[in-house]
Amino acid sequence: MVLKWGFTIDEQINYKGVTTAKLITPPKVPDVITLSLIISDRFMLIGTKPEILEWLHSYPDIILKVRIFDDDNVPPSIHFQNIVIDLLADAHMHRHLADIVNPLHHPDAAFENVRLEFRISNPKTDDLLEPLFRLIVTSGSKLSEIVDSIEEEWNKLVYPSIWDEVKEVASLPYKVLREDNNNSA
Repeated sequence: MVLKWGFTIDEQINYKGVTTAKLITPPKVPDVITLSLIISDRFMLIGTKPEILEWLHSYPDIILKVRIFDDDNVPPSIHFQNIVIDLLADAHMHRHLADIVNPLHHPDAAFENVRLEFRISNPKTDDLLEPLFRLIVTSGSKLSEIVDSIEEEWNKLVYPSIWDEVKEVASLPYKVLREDNNNSA
C-alpha cells in the first residue's frame, strides 16, 4: 500500500466506532499541521509501520499546533491545548494463511495498514476510542521531538490475533450494557 496522509472531513466518532471520512491531502507537505475544532480537527497518516515512520522522519521540522479561534488569544477557560496521537487498527487488516491455521498468530506490524491520527485532546472523543497506543503532546511540538516516542511505543506493540478479536467481540454486549447502566444512573 502507498502511504496516504492528510486532513479528514465528514468523520464522526460514537460508541460504535469511527465512521469513514474523506482524506484531503494538501498540494504540499505543510510546515505546520494546524488542528482546529472548526476547520480540520484531525490529521492522519494511513499505511504500514515502515511507511509511516519514514514519513515522520522525512519531515522532522513540522510543528503540531492547536488553533481554537481565528486569533491566537485563547481564553484560560479553554483547555484544548494538548494533541492526542492515536495508533488505530485499520478496519480491513489483512489476514494471512497463518491467521487461519493458527488463530493465536499475531500479524506482522511491517505489513499491516494502520492509521496514525493527530487530533485535539477531547475527553468525550478520547474515551470512545481504543487505540493500539496513545501519546499526548503539547501544541507547538515538532515531529522531531516526538517521533522517537512514537517509534518506541510502536515497537512495544503486539497486534491482536484473531483470538483476541473474538474475545473483544464477545465482550461487546457486556460493554454496551455497562455503558447504558452508567448513563442511566
